[in-house]
Amino acid sequence: MVEVLSPAGDRESFYTAINSGADAIYMGAPKFNARMKASNFSLDDMREVVRYAHLKGVKIYVTLNTLVTSSELKEVVSIVGDLWAMGIDAFIVQDFGIVYVLKGVYPDIVLHGSTQMAVHNWRGAKVAKEMGLSRVVLSREVNLDDIAEIREKVDIELEVFVQGALCVAFSGNCYMSSIKCMASGNRGECKQLCRLPYTATIKGKAKSGYLLSPRDISNIDYIYDLITLGVVSFKIEGRLRRSGYVGKTTEVYRDVVDAFYEARDIDVSGHKATLKKVFSRGEFIPGYIDGNDIIETSINNHIGQRVGIVKSSVKFKDIYKITIALDAGKTINSGDGIKFKVKDDYISMGVGNVEYNGNNVVVYGKNYIHNDSIVYLTVDSKFEENIPDKSKKRDIHLSISAMQGNKFEVKATSGNHTKMFYGDILAPAKTRAVTEENIITQFSKVDKNIWNIIFDEIVLDDVFMPLSALNEIRREIIECFESIYYTVMDMTRYTISMPHIEEIESVYSTMAIISDKAQIGKIKSEFERIIFAPTIYSIGAVEGFLKEYKKYYDNKPILKLPIIAMADDLKVIDSIVDKFRDDIAIMIENIYGLDYISTGIEVIAGTNMNIANDYSATHLRRMGVNEMVSSIEKWCPTIKGTYKVSKGRLVLMTLAHCPYKTIAGSTCDKCTFSGDIALEGAGHNFTLRRYRVARCYYELVDNVVSESRGSNIIVDLR
Repeated sequence: MVEVLSPAGDRESFYTAINSGADAIYMGAPKFNARMKASNFSLDDMREVVRYAHLKGVKIYVTLNTLVTSSELKEVVSIVGDLWAMGIDAFIVQDFGIVYVLKGVYPDIVLHGSTQMAVHNWRGAKVAKEMGLSRVVLSREVNLDDIAEIREKVDIELEVFVQGALCVAFSGNCYMSSIKCMASGNRGECKQLCRLPYTATIKGKAKSGYLLSPRDISNIDYIYDLITLGVVSFKIEGRLRRSGYVGKTTEVYRDVVDAFYEARDIDVSGHKATLKKVFSRGEFIPGYIDGNDIIETSINNHIGQRVGIVKSSVKFKDIYKITIALDAGKTINSGDGIKFKVKDDYISMGVGNVEYNGNNVVVYGKNYIHNDSIVYLTVDSKFEENIPDKSKKRDIHLSISAMQGNKFEVKATSGNHTKMFYGDILAPAKTRAVTEENIITQFSKVDKNIWNIIFDEIVLDDVFMPLSALNEIRREIIECFESIYYTVMDMTRYTISMPHIEEIESVYSTMAIISDKAQIGKIKSEFERIIFAPTIYSIGAVEGFLKEYKKYYDNKPILKLPIIAMADDLKVIDSIVDKFRDDIAIMIENIYGLDYISTGIEVIAGTNMNIANDYSATHLRRMGVNEMVSSIEKWCPTIKGTYKVSKGRLVLMTLAHCPYKTIAGSTCDKCTFSGDIALEGAGHNFTLRRYRVARCYYELVDNVVSESRGSNIIVDLR
């Protein structure tokens, strides 16, 4: 049965997810997780919630999905050791160094590849499996055909996001916040510059709005397709969301999944209304499952549902008394959240005291609100509190025999486990005999949040048995099954020592990235080797480049593979690599590129492989990577023996949607592409430039020329 996987950023959300029917919960470790703004969990907290979850039959996955430095990896090993001992079911990881070290120290540890690892095609999934990962959280750019191909070609568990926020950038490869704010998304500190307003200019025509802010995804219409394709886990985004959101979204997906297996009809429209009520940036989208129209230019946050308009706003002491005329059937209650649309702006507030007067309601806030401002309900506290208990419970079936001359006997079965329990030999009752009611009452005194006692059979003679003896056997039964369902790991079998780091040497002193074969002659005396990043990937483009390159260089040029290669793109890349395997090297920018090592081609790991520590470099070197470029993350130290991008305009993110569609109304059948897009906002200046494989992709380029460290350098001349 497919798993409903819910987020928990704090204890309240954890227990809400359990009660709402989650099969598994993912949460952050005290450090090294991509949601450091969440409350997260201390080790003591973890110990408590893991025990409770396992007794309830719910799995716990811990996120360790950030990039780390070499010096931090010892702490990672220590934290994971503590958590692994508690019985954590799996760790969600991104960093190749973390994978290398954890598999070296704890060989049987269960690791899931984070969506930050950006697995999105079958080659990437194959490499992840070869690394020892048991599951990958697929990139949110995949569609149903991509998933089907991965499922067909690679035997690895697939997890997909079905609800929540969508990153505009290809996950794990957004450096906008890192470069511009020294706050890395790959370190859990993203400043979300993408959610700010921007102005785009195409050939003198400008458009303003939230041009990089995606709407939230909801794949409720595709649940049956995803189950049929063999997806094993449906993930709900939201470790920074309130517990009411976690509860309602979990409740919805629990019902949809159950309905599939029960062949039961459900009211999908009602579920959609629930999901929109708890959080939605405008209208929901299915992400890239169906198309790529993902941007909501008019709003960058939850809009909620309209409930009325403002009639008056009167000064009251040091705040304002705001009278709202409610729409028919709408209410506002203490504890709710509301949002006013004041001209072209939005003002949010929490609702404290509420006074009703017919169809009008009075609330109090610190801001003056103009008359006729529309009022939206963003948090319905009563609605979110009304969550039926759908939590898992452990059944214990009891068959009890209490016969004269025999021991009191209980056969207890829970799941696949059957145990026998015995009391003393029973004598005839002299005064009051034990009754069936006595037995049922005493054996039912359990934590009903966890256990469900089912009496299959009670065979009873006229015997005496003290209630204290019944209670003692009941305690033995519960302790027995607790020890079965919650076990701690024996850590004495592990030798805690850090794996070996290999020395790495770079071969060349300088390399340059270019996109035009005409540039080769101009720069031949400046750089030892050339990296070709085509604007259009094709056999003809590479053939033409090679012909020109050989006029000036004796060594092999390097073809920079695209960071994104969906199923149809991959066919183009495969044909190029197959034809030119003996004539070129390749620079890989995603995990899928590692699969080409087996072809014998020279492989260089590029910046988007996010090499941020010596262990990542060692891991990739052992897999067969020849040379490497350190991550462009601003915090990232220079890894010895790797190259560093030194001069040029850094690529801060790659987009799988079409900005021309957002900005100019372009469509693929009537493409209006006419060159780069200028983008300004938040004090920054960028360029959006296009490249094409089978599909079009866009890169957000920083117009500030970078200067970085390292003696072995790469200059980006694109």
